This record gives sequence, structure tokens and C-alpha cells, in this order.
Amino acid sequence: MIYNKLRNSNIDGGIDITFPHKKTSKLFEIYSFLIIKDIFEELGFNWSDGWLRARDIKDVFNASLESGDCIILTKLDYSVVITYDKYLNTPSEVSNSEDSQIVASQVSSNRRPDILISLYKGEELRGCEVVEVKYRKKSYIYNNKGIDTDVCKQLIAYTQLEYYDANIKKVSRIKPVYKVLTIFPKQDDEGVFAHKNYDILFVPIMPEEELNSKCYGYEYLKKELIEFIDEFSY
Repeated sequence: MIYNKLRNSNIDGGIDITFPHKKTSKLFEIYSFLIIKDIFEELGFNWSDGWLRARDIKDVFNASLESGDCIILTKLDYSVVITYDKYLNTPSEVSNSEDSQIVASQVSSNRRPDILISLYKGEELRGCEVVEVKYRKKSYIYNNKGIDTDVCKQLIAYTQLEYYDANIKKVSRIKPVYKVLTIFPKQDDEGVFAHKNYDILFVPIMPEEELNSKCYGYEYLKKELIEFIDEFSY
């Protein structure tokens, strides 16, 4: 069903795109990436650059989403950059760099968030949200026994990402990540739930059979992304 959804995708202007066959977990990541794009467009952001819009038209029909690909959406003075599977540097690796960027903790082994959403006003980073996509059983992602799974340990590490500010040539004291959202396939009727100790939210997703219908979980994600924007739009 996920592949059928992607196969029938198009971007503004009516350009049809085709996604190459990949394993289901990878397709689920691409599907989640596009849901997030759709939500921001529904909220009035315009996809202005990045990914398919940065490619020659003859390359559009094979719409593979590669590590580091991003799309840029704009609305008034604000822009949103949605980046897929980017490997993050650590502070020591960007020392004296002229490029401001999100960095992983110096001791963290978790340096490749599936989706990183960054909100800017002009050139100023206002905040970020990490979205991890886990195509696996819910019990492998989270349990209620007070013992964090390996997945949860990864998610907790992403709440602690830092921001290297090139203007001051050091890591900012302000933590950039607002929340970590975790998307996984719907398996029961519990709906959205949160980690007990961290700003981590778990959002079940399930595509609808109708090709043009919004998936189960769409409105949950939309609510969270609206909250994220409202938090930093000032």
C-alpha cells in the first residue's frame, strides 16, 4: 500500500514522479518525509527549493530520496528545511567553521536522524524537530516497564543535539531540539503516546486505501508541527 501511494505521487505543476522499488522500511521513511512536506504546504508554506526542485526535469521521474537530500519551504519571513538522513558532525569536527549547523554531542554515536526539521527566520535558526521513522513492532520501540529500549536510547540522544553557531565559533548554550517525534506503523488503537521522562512523542501511521485520503496519524502530526511553529514564530 505504501508503494502504491508513492507511485501515484506528484509535485506542484502536475509532474508525475516514480519511486524506485526499495525495502518497505525505506519506503516508510520516504512516505513519512512526504507527509511532513504535505503538512507544511497545507499550513501555507511553499516548496521553493531542494530535492526534486533542484534537479533537472529529466531526473524527476526517478524520485529516489538520498541521504542528505532536503527540501526548503518558505512562508513570509520564515523558512523550513526538511533534511533526510543527514550525518551530523560533532563540535570538534566543525571547530572554527563558517557554517552554522546542528551537531551531535561529542560522545554520541547517534548522528544520523531520519528527518531533521529546522525552522528559520531569515538566517536565524529558531528551533528544530527530529523525526525518527521506525518500521518495527511497537514493543521493540517502547515499553512501559521503565527500561528504555535501544530505540529509546537513540531518541533520547537526539533530544540532546546541539547547535554550532558560526557567529561566535562555538556551541550555543540553547538546545535547538523542541521534540523528537517517532513515527511507526499503527498496530493497535492506543494512538499517540509520550515518553515518561523526555520530550519524545510516538505517532502511529497507517496509509488509507483511498489513494487521495490522508493517512491515519496525519492530524496528530499536523497538530505537533503547528505547536512547533507556534513555539518559535515570534
